[in-house]
Amino acid sequence: MKHSKWLMALIMAGLAGLYLAIGVVQYRQDESLKRVTLKSDREALWTFFQLESEYLRFGNALTQRVLSPESITMEQLQLRYEIFVSRTSALERTDMQGLIHDQQLLQDALASLKAFMALADRTLGNADARRMPDPAGLLELKERLDALKDPIRDLTVEAGQSSALTVDARTAEVQTHLTTNAALTGFLCGLTLLFALATWRQNRQRIAAQAESMRSQMELAGAAARLEKDAALRAAEEQLREITEALPLAIFRARRGTDGRLSFTYFSHQIEALWGVVPQAIVADTAAFFSRVHVDDSRQLQAFGAAAAQTLEPCNLDMRVGEPGGTPHWVNLAATPKREVDGSTLWTGFVRSIDELKQRDEERKAMEAHLAAQASFQSALVDTIPYPVFLQRG
Repeated sequence: MKHSKWLMALIMAGLAGLYLAIGVVQYRQDESLKRVTLKSDREALWTFFQLESEYLRFGNALTQRVLSPESITMEQLQLRYEIFVSRTSALERTDMQGLIHDQQLLQDALASLKAFMALADRTLGNADARRMPDPAGLLELKERLDALKDPIRDLTVEAGQSSALTVDARTAEVQTHLTTNAALTGFLCGLTLLFALATWRQNRQRIAAQAESMRSQMELAGAAARLEKDAALRAAEEQLREITEALPLAIFRARRGTDGRLSFTYFSHQIEALWGVVPQAIVADTAAFFSRVHVDDSRQLQAFGAAAAQTLEPCNLDMRVGEPGGTPHWVNLAATPKREVDGSTLWTGFVRSIDELKQRDEERKAMEAHLAAQASFQSALVDTIPYPVFLQRG
């Protein structure tokens, strides 16, 4: 009889512990779901802040071009505009529109942005406009851009307020769900214990089967939680990959060890079009990167990198790249160093093509040389005339 009492107490304690574990698993599931949902909302809200930030940057660049055309090139202005457009296109995604409660505000802002982009495409979107920009057109573009300030700011404020309200609602919903689960779990635990007390002697095998079933549910719940976390991680990685692929340049990350050895830890796929080498080959062996750099520029790049690793100054260098024996093309490499705890230097930067800029520079130099030669010829021609030369004005 004593043995039976101890066994009953042990079974009751085991069942209580089992349901407690189920409650903990359910709590962790709810917390995990809340974190994933909050992260998604934050990423959507961050897109609105990026839109406003890129709007201000493009506005500053356009103002600079209007007030002082020689201080910023049309290519730089075009680049700022393309980045601004990429942020604008994200607003049409379903998850972005779902974050805004005031849909009329969103639709009005989108309509204003599309009207502005149509004007900007006509002003900046063709090669003739970039070579010979119309000051009046740029001024009109600036006035239209200034008119977007309030809609974009209102849209960002509305996104922040809507996000806060959504987070509060979801938090309350999760809390209610958690409380309900806890009450149901407690009630179910009580029923199970009563059932165990009434049927233990006649149904011991069934109780064991139920315990095994509960353990399977715990494992299934844990597996489901892991799948949710993995899905969220894959979604974040896919979003980062889409953003990287949309950029008109190759992003990279490199590490210079304390022994002076340089290795690339990441290169985006755009490097293949610039270097003619897949990014995996460069990550595997830095020789695949330096073998395509002109020998003079390669020495300059390595010397500049070694010096900048000591001073932690940003690196910005134009260099020639191409297959050995082939026709090289010009690229610009810009990177910022950061000192790591172990003493190594971590570089983050990008590489972009500047062939068009170099070609325009060469054309400008050729034109200056041609004009200088004409002036010299005319001066020499005048010196050979044996009688005075004068110019009579009306």
